[in-house]
Amino acid sequence: IDLETGAFVGQFMLILRSVEHRGGALGYVLHPEQQGRGLATEGARAMLKVGFELLSLHRIVAGLDARNVGSAAVLSKLGMRREAHFVRNELVDGVWTDEMLYALLADEWASMPSSSDISWKTTAPASSSSSTGVNPPA
Repeated sequence: IDLETGAFVGQFMLILRSVEHRGGALGYVLHPEQQGRGLATEGARAMLKVGFELLSLHRIVAGLDARNVGSAAVLSKLGMRREAHFVRNELVDGVWTDEMLYALLADEWASMPSSSDISWKTTAPASSSSSTGVNPPA
């Protein structure tokens, strides 16, 4: 939620993929009216911060439709590297599309000067806030 306007920005998520390998997956969807304001980068950076600094993950990946050049630019801006290009890997609206996979390691995140620079212009809706603690994977 945009704190200044109260407008819905989008959804950002971090999925724990493997406790043993300390792996996570980053995902996000932005409302079309909110695109182009840097909010995808800000939200995704916040998810990376949670994954690496709070949950002590080793590796976080993000997959996207290869036609989504804007999202590819966001992931590159965050320092994630393109690791794979899967040809006609997903069926989207009846069309086989290519998928790209980006990844970042914890030590790469730690070496980035902007890894902890989050401005928090947005917040989660009050109804989804929780005071239940988050414990890092064992």
